[in-house]
This record gives sequence, C-alpha cells and structure tokens, in this order.
Amino acid sequence: MSKFTHKFITWTLVLVFMAILAGCQEEEQEQTANPKQAKLVAAENIQLKKDLAARDAEIEKQKALLVTCEEEKEKLNKSLNQNSENLVETLMESMDKDTQNINIENQELKKQVEELKKQLETKQ
Repeated sequence: MSKFTHKFITWTLVLVFMAILAGCQEEEQEQTANPKQAKLVAAENIQLKKDLAARDAEIEKQKALLVTCEEEKEKLNKSLNQNSENLVETLMESMDKDTQNINIENQELKKQVEELKKQLETKQ
C-alpha cells in the first residue's frame, strides 16, 4: 500500500469515528438537556400503564359478568320451556275435559230431540 492510501484510510477512519462520537454526544445532550420532559414522559408512561391495567381488569370483570348472564339466560330458557310444556299440557287436559262435556251434552240434546220427535208423532 502506498503512503498516500494509508494516510487517506487513517483520516477517513478518524473522521468517521469523530462523526459517530459527535452524534452520540448530541443524543446524550438532548436527553440530559430536557430532564423535565423525560420526567413527564416517564410519568405519562406510568399513568398509561395504570390505565391499561385498570381497563384490563374492567374487561375481565365484564367477561365474568357476561358468563354469569349467559348462565342465567340458559336457566331462564330451560324454565320457560318447562313452563310452556306444562301450560300446553294443562290446556290440552282442559280442552279434553271440555270436549268430553260437550259430547255428553250433545248426546243428551240428541236424546231430547228424539223424544220430542216421538211426542210430535204420537200427537199426530
């Protein structure tokens, strides 16, 4: 390698190193120059984490409530179905009794009509 190439590479490396060093110092100065802003950001992050934890707790609470409501809904549906079946059964029994009573009354009325017809025939 020539002397010129060696010096060029050395100076290039020195300049790159200085540029990197200057960039790191600027970043460090920005961070230390604004400690109030850093504290505010830290406080905001802490508050956001608390808010997030509270929201997560509320979500879990709502999920538990949803499960409870679904279980209650299932119980009510079963009860409603049972009550509906009982009501239909009761209505059917009542209708059967009414039908039997109507049939008996119908038979009695038929007998009365027959008797009246006989009475009419005998009078003529």
